[in-house]
Amino acid sequence: MTQLNALQYALKRWDALARHVEDGRLSIDNTLSERLLRGIAVTRKKFLFIGSDAGGQRAALIYTIAETAKLNGLTGSKARLAASRRWASATSRAPSS
Repeated sequence: MTQLNALQYALKRWDALARHVEDGRLSIDNTLSERLLRGIAVTRKKFLFIGSDAGGQRAALIYTIAETAKLNGLTGSKARLAASRRWASATSRAPSS
C-alpha cells in the first residue's frame, strides 16, 4: 500500500476514525476487545472437536457468561451463583412450546 492509498483510506473513514474525540467513552483502540477474545483464541483447537453444533452453542453460552461475569468483577463461586440465579429466572420465564 502506498502512502497515497493509506491517506485516501483514512480520509474515506475520517468520521469513524475521529469519533473517539467527540465521545470520551470510546476507546481509541480495540485492546480490550482483543484481550477478551484471547481466551477463545487460545482454546480454539480444543473446541475443534466439540462434538456437535449444540455442544458448540453450549460452549459459546458458557464463555459468554464467564466473560461477562469477569467484566463485572465476579469471580469463582460469586460468578457461578449469579449465573445460576439468572439462568433459573430466565428459564422460568421462557415460553413453553
